[in-house]
Amino acid sequence: MKNILYIMLFALLVAGCDDFLDVAPKGKVIPSEVKDYDLLLNGGSITIHTTSDEDLLFLSADDYYSDENKLGDLNDQSNRFLKAYRWDKELFPDMVKVKMWNKSYNSIYTYNLIVEEVETANLTSGYYLEDVKRIKAEAQAVRAYEYWLLVNSFAKQYDAITAVTDAGVPMVTKADASGATNGRASVKEIYDFIIADLNQSLESLPNVPENKVRPTKATAHALLARVYLQMNDYTKARENATKALDLNNTIGDYVTTSRAAFTKNHESEQYMYRYYGYTRGFTKGYATDDLIALFDKDNDKRLKWMLREYGYWKKNEDGSYFKDENNKFVYVSTGQYTNYTARNISHCVTIPEMYVIRAECNARLSDGTIQNVVDDMNTLRRMRIASYTDLTSADLSTKKEALKFALDERRREMMMSGMRWFDLKRLNKEPEHAVTITHPLKETNEVFTLAPNSNNYVFPIPVDVLNFNADMEQNIRD
Repeated sequence: MKNILYIMLFALLVAGCDDFLDVAPKGKVIPSEVKDYDLLLNGGSITIHTTSDEDLLFLSADDYYSDENKLGDLNDQSNRFLKAYRWDKELFPDMVKVKMWNKSYNSIYTYNLIVEEVETANLTSGYYLEDVKRIKAEAQAVRAYEYWLLVNSFAKQYDAITAVTDAGVPMVTKADASGATNGRASVKEIYDFIIADLNQSLESLPNVPENKVRPTKATAHALLARVYLQMNDYTKARENATKALDLNNTIGDYVTTSRAAFTKNHESEQYMYRYYGYTRGFTKGYATDDLIALFDKDNDKRLKWMLREYGYWKKNEDGSYFKDENNKFVYVSTGQYTNYTARNISHCVTIPEMYVIRAECNARLSDGTIQNVVDDMNTLRRMRIASYTDLTSADLSTKKEALKFALDERRREMMMSGMRWFDLKRLNKEPEHAVTITHPLKETNEVFTLAPNSNNYVFPIPVDVLNFNADMEQNIRD
């Protein structure tokens, strides 16, 4: 009971803070034993393992469109869903708490506390020095992930030429109740810190997780693969994806006949759980034609199991897929709309993600082959598509074709993860992959567009944060 109280009190105190980083606690709960720091990593609830404002990532990207039914009152000037859908310049109303920012820094405060203090804590009965190192390493790994999410949401896409001068986010490495900071570190400094944290954590992380929200060596390698992919360092991304797969490479079978079996198989693919929102999902939009067109609608079970409804896609006599007057795809067996809702979906790294990362890297690197790409694609797709026939190198005759297929497969596999927004940021740097996003709003007969590399790919720093630091630079928005 005492352990539970520690966690609940700490969570309440951290959640109640109001300084400019929103990370300083109102009071003090001082863990004294190693077990206390160990329990802090469990969070006491799902809170520390949850990211809010996930709508920003989903509504801003191109996998979904929306309408008044989902967005709410279109005349409400403070409607955050509508603002995200339109990429408004003033994305956050003045003094509104931005949970994506706040929750990450709240979690970072906890991780900083663990990293700073666990090595000097009283060694609890049943704990050993190896446990102390493990706990510190786990805190470093999850701290790195929070910074990855922050820098890719509130700063420009990593560019090797400009990263040293591009403004990143505040780098807070101490559990300082004053919330002191030197302003925004550069994008390069944040990435360097992330990589250092992950590499250091590898020395003491376990091979088997303490529980599903705790990282392992495979988790750290998978996070490094994602980080290096965002940096366009394809050699290191491939290297770390391979190391993660060497430790755990079992893909869950979606070609199954029960939801219970799918849920179990899907959960088994997670290197570590991180949740979007308390509802664990996104309910503000519908799948775009562009996304749906990428799938084999009759056989790809991702379309069945990643949706709430069941059934088969309804076809018109001409072979096109039936949509109702609201442009929503309809199933035969239920007649219900394809309302995409991510239930029990973790946005952290997974085994399938490592396969699509490695395939993309092999398609890009001179020492990667088309056969390398094909092998990874087949390994994944056999577990996704009913009556699947393996691809051969003859099906992808050039590296360019192999890269396009790998990128399409990445979009298919990760459609519910929120990662599409970050993929657009990095791929827009390549003219052949750049995308102009269009968001229709039928109720007002408007179509909103987002050009590649627009300043609106960078979310603004929350106003309440700037008000506590007049020298902090705001992001430019179009």
